[in-house]
Amino acid sequence: MSVDIGELWVGKPFQAPVEPIVHGPLALFLGATGLALAGVYSVQKKTNVAKELGIAAVSSVMLGFAVFLSFLAFGLYV
Repeated sequence: MSVDIGELWVGKPFQAPVEPIVHGPLALFLGATGLALAGVYSVQKKTNVAKELGIAAVSSVMLGFAVFLSFLAFGLYV
């Protein structure tokens, strides 16, 4: 009983939601925005904990996506 792999494949190939040409500029934009928010977090008065957590969370997510997109831009597909 021989089964060809071509017969089992019924889906379409994976296509990235963001074009590879955009990875570099998008990583640069997200990294700069994340660093700007980290700067805002570091110089603001520590009065409102919810505002601090919000800024820190958004900055962290932006910097994380910037690193991920930088890897993709350099060809390290993770």
